[in-house]
Amino acid sequence: MTAWLLNEIKSPEFWTSIAFLGVVFTFMRPFVRYLNRWAKKQAALVQKNREEARSVRKRAETLLKQYEAVNRDRETERGRLLAEADTEISFLEQEFEQRTADRIARKKQEMALRLKTIEENGRQDVKNKMLNRIIGLTRKDLTDRQNKGELQEDMTVVVKRVFQAMEDYATMLRK
Repeated sequence: MTAWLLNEIKSPEFWTSIAFLGVVFTFMRPFVRYLNRWAKKQAALVQKNREEARSVRKRAETLLKQYEAVNRDRETERGRLLAEADTEISFLEQEFEQRTADRIARKKQEMALRLKTIEENGRQDVKNKMLNRIIGLTRKDLTDRQNKGELQEDMTVVVKRVFQAMEDYATMLRK
């Protein structure tokens, strides 16, 4: 084996192969350095992207918490506003019903007052008509008696009749 190894070492192909490997290793070294630098850059880029992703995730989680807090408050606020609106609507409905009831009561009072006034005016009118009729009939009777000449002797009878008529209609006249 040593003879073979010595023959191989003495052969030009061996030394050509060694030279080739030396050249390849010589040129490989800058290539390996370049690959190492490129790999380090890629690793740094991946690390940077990873850190950015973590940072973005943290910001997203923070924003999610803020959003949830705002929405939680928003729901609470919405519920409070709806409760206030319901209370206000209820109050306005009661106020409207009260005002309507007051208006109706006032209108009823006004109508009752008008009816009472109309009734009183009607009674007064009836009283006046009755008095005018009694006075008219009495005048007519007195005029007829005066024309007949019976006025002096029956005057007491006529006055009694007037008083009697007034007493008969007194209840009506007092109202």
